[in-house]
Amino acid sequence: MQSRYYSLLALLLFLSACSVTLEEANRAYDLYRFDKAASMYEELYDQDRDKTEKAAIAFKAAESYRQKNSWSKAEAWYNRAIRRDYSDPEVYYQKARVQNLQQNFDRAIETYKKYKKKAPGKKQKGEKGIEQVERYREWKNDSTRYTLEEAKRLNSRKNDYAPSYRGDRKTLIFTSDRENPEHDDEYRWTGLPFSDIYKAKWDRRREYYREIEPVG
Repeated sequence: MQSRYYSLLALLLFLSACSVTLEEANRAYDLYRFDKAASMYEELYDQDRDKTEKAAIAFKAAESYRQKNSWSKAEAWYNRAIRRDYSDPEVYYQKARVQNLQQNFDRAIETYKKYKKKAPGKKQKGEKGIEQVERYREWKNDSTRYTLEEAKRLNSRKNDYAPSYRGDRKTLIFTSDRENPEHDDEYRWTGLPFSDIYKAKWDRRREYYREIEPVG
């Protein structure tokens, strides 16, 4: 009797661990909740499914990570889909895009070439992708009169972007989705805080911007 009880308990624990369904993951994806969708697809991928299903789930996981700008994770999941013979050539196109965004230019071009072979009716789309890679590489290697340096005192581990000077350039305005104790809401697309506008003041003596605070 006791062994039957433990068997039932183990079954219930297993069923609770497999509580995520494909329909729920797809719903989260369709609602642009890509952070949640990605984790749900990962959980579904680990379940006992056939090769075709796993390939499709891996592709959706990759797409979720791409949408939330987690490009290295997206590439890893595109590779999983390809290893399981995902049938849609779009997997190569999207993989090439994230490789380009990671500045892996040679690999991106090779993947675009594979896309052209897999989708002969869309060779022009593949050619445009290769042109974008070459243009991006040219811009990166093009020397200018300006030198870009990382603003380590301003940057966070999150997304910091769109800097702009205010008036006499003593104040720098920028956007960031770093943690803000005044706003703890989550942007469901990325799973990160909502972006806020911040300002930093120029310190003439130390020659860097400091006193970073939200613009109230």
